Amino acid sequence: MSKKRSAPPFFNAYGAEHTIVFDDVDGFSSPRWGWTNGPLGVGSYAFEIYAGAGQSDITRGTLVGTLLVDYDGTTAQVTYVMDEGFFMTETHLYVGSDPLPGGDSPTIAPGQYPSTRSDMDNVTSDNYTITGLSGEIFVVAHAVVLGQY
Repeated sequence: MSKKRSAPPFFNAYGAEHTIVFDDVDGFSSPRWGWTNGPLGVGSYAFEIYAGAGQSDITRGTLVGTLLVDYDGTTAQVTYVMDEGFFMTETHLYVGSDPLPGGDSPTIAPGQYPSTRSDMDNVTSDNYTITGLSGEIFVVAHAVVLGQY
């Protein structure tokens, strides 16, 4: 039986063969769960979006949507798409050549990601265009999601 969450949970995009748990990024350690996805070459990718997957274990979470990434070598089009019954109030995105944002001081704090939107009114999709990229990239996608699960 589904439960309605009293506080909005966070979600992160998970891409199976492209996924690196935050704690497995060289020189980084954190008690927070989540993943970076990459390295990704030119192409189109679809990542599952999980809410509440504590300890980066997708069996503990709920599949709530899909993150689509289209990368042409210089520009990435990134689209969040929620499954039926799920809504976003914030999105936070990093796309770049390092596994995590922050350069020499990597971070997984969503508020420090270079692309963010807040105060969204229960939307079911969101889109970003990230330019100025080259080579292989990494993607960390985060949001606040509402719904029954």
